[in-house]
Amino acid sequence: MAATANVSEKDKKKFMELTRMKYVDQAKWYLNGFWASAEKEAESIWKFTTKFIELDTTKKKNGNELDEFMAHHFLESLGETLTVVELRAKLRKIDLDANGKMALLEYLCFRYDKSVPQTANAAQGGSPENQKEIDAAAKLLDELMTALADLQTKIASLRKSEDELKAA
Repeated sequence: MAATANVSEKDKKKFMELTRMKYVDQAKWYLNGFWASAEKEAESIWKFTTKFIELDTTKKKNGNELDEFMAHHFLESLGETLTVVELRAKLRKIDLDANGKMALLEYLCFRYDKSVPQTANAAQGGSPENQKEIDAAAKLLDELMTALADLQTKIASLRKSEDELKAA
């Protein structure tokens, strides 16, 4: 994952908000945002999510990040055993708030080489951020469909008038 030094404050803030969501919601954000490339990894991503929940000894499914000790166990469960020094170095690359904990979204970005801005700004089909645009597009589509129906009615009426004129 790209270094976090060149990340805008807006993207950093958004990413940090995302990492405060529950594990399942972090996984959904990632999958929705990167479905084209993540579809083949969806099963693995849900396994990672389940493992995070299992290892979160205090909050379980309501948690959002693992402490350093449990992050170490998570990586070991994937065969990515690291020394404490190696783990801290890895966490420094993705841990924006430098709290020594690993959110699921931080891990997914690191594993699949996604930047903070890419992740923070990943389009989310029906997310609140995009809902206004989706609603506006749906309204435009409805207006176009109504206009099309009106035009088809007028065309039919004109054809009928044309046929009457030809007959006369």
